[in-house]
Amino acid sequence: MNRVHIEGAREIEKINIDFDNDFVRIFLDYLHIYQFSPGEKFGLHAHPNFEFHYIASGSGKIGLLNVDSLFKDESIVKRAGVSHSKNVEHLMEYYLSAVDERELESSCELYEVKAGDIFINRPGHFHWQKSSKENPIVEFSLRCSFDALPGKENSGGLIEDYIMINRLLHAGTKAFGRDEYSVRRHFELIFEEAYYKMPGYIIKIKQKLLELIISFARHIWDKKEVSYYVPAQNNVKRRLQMIDDYINANIQKNITIPELAQSVFMSERSLCRFIKQEVELTPHKYILNIRIDKALNLIANTSMKISEIAHLTGFSSQFHLSKVVKDKTGKSPTKFR
Repeated sequence: MNRVHIEGAREIEKINIDFDNDFVRIFLDYLHIYQFSPGEKFGLHAHPNFEFHYIASGSGKIGLLNVDSLFKDESIVKRAGVSHSKNVEHLMEYYLSAVDERELESSCELYEVKAGDIFINRPGHFHWQKSSKENPIVEFSLRCSFDALPGKENSGGLIEDYIMINRLLHAGTKAFGRDEYSVRRHFELIFEEAYYKMPGYIIKIKQKLLELIISFARHIWDKKEVSYYVPAQNNVKRRLQMIDDYINANIQKNITIPELAQSVFMSERSLCRFIKQEVELTPHKYILNIRIDKALNLIANTSMKISEIAHLTGFSSQFHLSKVVKDKTGKSPTKFR
């Protein structure tokens, strides 16, 4: 096992890498490398959060129970669990009584695991795991919550993406398989970032954590077309904003139609047609309106002389500014003070 990865995994335990933004919340219990002893076994148990496994080396068996937490209270043995999350105060793990475990272990779906395999345990999903004696398992594992936060508007499709990942993880229709989406490399990159601690490494670890979870979710995906709405880029709004930005940045100068068209990668004819279609004005009239609005804003909100404002907003004189303001509003500029 690579020393950098081992040391990096130890460093991860010292870092708060919970991920909490407007769209998703991830609280991390642990992300580590676990070396099984020869023949070591974890009996039937369940966690309140997702648990993601990658078999880095070795071999063994896992058993996945086909039902979730459908047991009587007296069958469940609750034990305090371990969480490195700063947002989790108390974490419980769930085990079965010895009698129930023996009865149900034979009902599990049994899988032989080897290097390159992945498997996922959903919250409340009972499972067991045993390493071989001859070739003990070394696994990379992650246990965390994953909660998409619906309700955020104008997310550009992000919230829809997070909800889809959340749905795939909870579906759990394919909890075991070979690594097809670079799970190992995502784990390794996280360990490497934690080990080397280069500038921005916390940000990179959080990004890679999210990519790791997405990679696991893709193993559950049925390869059919993803059917959720992602809004298209509003190119009209974006282009109009580019035009406005250029005019405002050069408002003190004489702005020509050729240079405005060039700044937004359009021909003069296309620019004229676009502005006419979107705001029902010629480019010259549109530029003039932006100058007038800017001048009136400065008149109303500053103590600058009107002659200075005229110069700053691209008018040839105070008289010129006064004339176009009166033509548009019916009032002289001083009336806006």
